[in-house]
Amino acid sequence: MKYTEVFADYLCVSYPPDNSPHFEVISHLESLGYIVDFMDDKLTVLRGVNDDAIRFETSLTWHKISISGQPLRLLRESQELDNLLALLGSFPHRVTRLDAALDVPRDTPVVFRSLDRKYPTGFINLTRKKSKIEKVISVRDSDGVLSGTYYIGSRGGAAKTFARIYDKQLEMFEKR
Repeated sequence: MKYTEVFADYLCVSYPPDNSPHFEVISHLESLGYIVDFMDDKLTVLRGVNDDAIRFETSLTWHKISISGQPLRLLRESQELDNLLALLGSFPHRVTRLDAALDVPRDTPVVFRSLDRKYPTGFINLTRKKSKIEKVISVRDSDGVLSGTYYIGSRGGAAKTFARIYDKQLEMFEKR
């Protein structure tokens, strides 16, 4: 993937419970090699061969499918994402979460210093309103340089737009 390509990194789609593709989605994902790992009256978790998981939650007032970055990537690579999206879109729905990502091959501390110079007040206009920049910084073991994550806007609540700039390599080292 070129670093100029924006891709979906998380997707949630919600449905009315009386018109939901719940069983059609499960059947479709099983045809792609996913297996039902857990199922009760409120949650179904399907796992792929790479241990990636897709969640389907149900309640009395809504049904929701959540697909995180790894299964989205695998579905894109296998040319199956469009088929799944066509199935999801064939029922009345609302996209309740869509994370778009862009991987850029730049050293994150350099990007952070540039942002600090460009936005010295700690605020940036992500939309029409100013958004606060929150920094979560740690030291990279590999070179002792400060790196981490910059959050722009509110991570919770009713915010519809939010951005995160982070050192993906540092994140992978910290997780593993």
